[in-house]
Amino acid sequence: MADTSTSDRYERGLKKMSEVYGVDGGEVVEPLHDLGRYMVEFPYGDIYSRDGLGLRDREIATTAMLTALGREPQLRVHFVAALTLASQSTNSKRSSSTRLSLRAFPPPSTR
Repeated sequence: MADTSTSDRYERGLKKMSEVYGVDGGEVVEPLHDLGRYMVEFPYGDIYSRDGLGLRDREIATTAMLTALGREPQLRVHFVAALTLASQSTNSKRSSSTRLSLRAFPPPSTR
């Protein structure tokens, strides 16, 4: 029974990885054996496959967390994924320019 569950988690994780990164993650994790399997099953098969947040929002949250923790190697991969997912959004340029314009000007003082 555990093998079926693990296999389902792994397959679900590989599918989610390909959605996030746009490439087959199996080639990357296969040489890592058990560590690679864990890297697919837990974060992508369990966490990223949950309902609630969309992939873009998950990547934004992950990027923010990795930035706060100073995890540069992981941050590079997730930053590219976040940009890729954001570029797939139909309104990404419009919403990005709106956020940029809002950040460029400080809020008015409330004295």
